[in-house]
Amino acid sequence: MGYSYHRLSKEIYMKTRNVSKILGLLAFVLGVISVLLWFGPAFDSDGQPGSLFQFAFAIEDRGYEANPYLIIAFAILVLGSLSCLGIGSFKGKGAITLGVISVLLLLAGGVLTLLVKTFFMLNNPNPTPWTDGGLGTGTICSAVFAFIGVIFAFLGSRSASHKE
Repeated sequence: MGYSYHRLSKEIYMKTRNVSKILGLLAFVLGVISVLLWFGPAFDSDGQPGSLFQFAFAIEDRGYEANPYLIIAFAILVLGSLSCLGIGSFKGKGAITLGVISVLLLLAGGVLTLLVKTFFMLNNPNPTPWTDGGLGTGTICSAVFAFIGVIFAFLGSRSASHKE
């Protein structure tokens, strides 16, 4: 009256698949939060008022042009978040490949988000005197949530990579 090896391994696979789906979903949620935090303040109170989204896409008429570097960072964060949804749908090498893609995209998006000041000064050669200020809460929190999403994406792909 024992379990056969095949049945037992299938049950273990189904449990790890559920765990990987949950971790992938958590990574997706953290990535979406990271994207939504782009609407928070880009610079501290001593700096230029506005959000990362406003500086990237030149929403308000302040004499700034759309910033292609920030648009690329935004697109990378969105793609990284969406790729986390697929974690848990694959097993073996497919799970590892999608996990690596998700981790790299979220990591790159977080790092590029932290470089907002440099990208802003590259796009606007005559910066205003506020450039001595620091990063705002929207910028820092967006990067932190992207980095936490990296951890969950890695764990989800690691959990999904176990073979049947």
